[in-house]
Parts: sequence; C-alpha cells; structure tokens
Amino acid sequence: MNWAQGNLLHSLTLISKTAHWTVDEYEQLYQWENNTLYKQQLQGGPLFSESFKSISELTQVCPVNSLRIVIFSADQQLIGQLDNTLSLQGDWINLSELGFGNVERIAVSARPDYLWLYDSWRQRLVLFNCRTQINEQVVDYALGNEEDVHLVQFYESTMQLHVELSNGLHVLFDRNLTQLNTQTQAQTSLNSFQKCDLERNGRCYVQDNAKILVYGPK
Repeated sequence: MNWAQGNLLHSLTLISKTAHWTVDEYEQLYQWENNTLYKQQLQGGPLFSESFKSISELTQVCPVNSLRIVIFSADQQLIGQLDNTLSLQGDWINLSELGFGNVERIAVSARPDYLWLYDSWRQRLVLFNCRTQINEQVVDYALGNEEDVHLVQFYESTMQLHVELSNGLHVLFDRNLTQLNTQTQAQTSLNSFQKCDLERNGRCYVQDNAKILVYGPK
C-alpha cells in the first residue's frame, strides 16, 4: 500500500527514542531494551515489564496474537514463547543445539506453531516447528548471488514470505519456499519519512524520536 498521502490518526509514546518496538493486532505496544520487555495494553495506559536473565539482549519480539508472543535473542540463539502476561511458557529453544549456524532473524507464520528462520550460514531459510523442533522445509542459498547484504524486513503476509534486503531488493517466496520473484523496492515518501517502520493492522507506523506516528490510508 502507498502511504505517501497517509492520514495521521494518533501517536504512541516510547520509553526512549532508542527502544525497539512493535505492536500486535490490537495495537498493544511492545518495547524492549537489553533483556527487558515492556508491554502497554492501551494507548496511554500503564506499562508492565519482564526481564529475561537467560539472555543479554532481545533481538526480536514477535506477537503471534494478543495471547502469545515469541521472543528471540540472536546473541544466545534462543527462542522463547510468552503468554499475554509476558511469562515464559516452557523451556527456551536453543537453536545452536539444534544444528543451526547463525540465525539472524525470525518471522511468525500464520500456521500454528511455525516460525520462519533466516540462518546466515548458507543463506538458509527454514520453516521451523516450535512444538516438535523440527525443520519442516529448508532452502540453502535462498538469496542467490546477493553478497554483503543484510535483511531489513523479514515477514509473512498472505501466506507468502517476504525478504527485504539492504540493497533494495524484495524477494518473495511461497509457503513451500519456492521463489516467486525479485523486485526493487520503490521508495515512497510519507511527509519527511521514506517508508513505514512497521505496516500492520491496515496502518503505517513511523518512529519520530520517542513517538510512533500512526497513519491510516487517506
């Protein structure tokens, strides 16, 4: 969707301009710094938090829905599953013990219990079952001849896996990890911003210092 003429709906407040953040389907705000995760259920409502002493730093927080959140630490190669109170459910999944080289990013799948993983070793894409801890699908050298690039966005939408790279390429895979196409991402401007930091719930979320500006289609 082109957000160049987006309509500003409201804003969300971050604990600091350096905090990482995301939202879930109900626009509950998740923020994290180091190994501490903060959750705000309502706009302007109270924050509650949880620290995870098994890891030094959270890399990603991925809400599956409002009741289940997946967290990931690239440094420790650990995945944890949380409930809506931010309590860890079960044991950490140790990717190093499962034979992964260096998982850099994860993404939630619409299929229950599944995650997409990107392992920089052999540019490997994996459909991973969190419950059985089995790799259901694996494709090596998924990015072809692209070198010296890193992932900018990694997400599933409408049963397709999207991989956006730092060189501007957008690589699209189907649910069986068959590559569908590769195209260059056109950069559109939204006021003084180049693109959405997060696109979810039919809205565009753009960080401006310690604020998140929420735009809807105009």
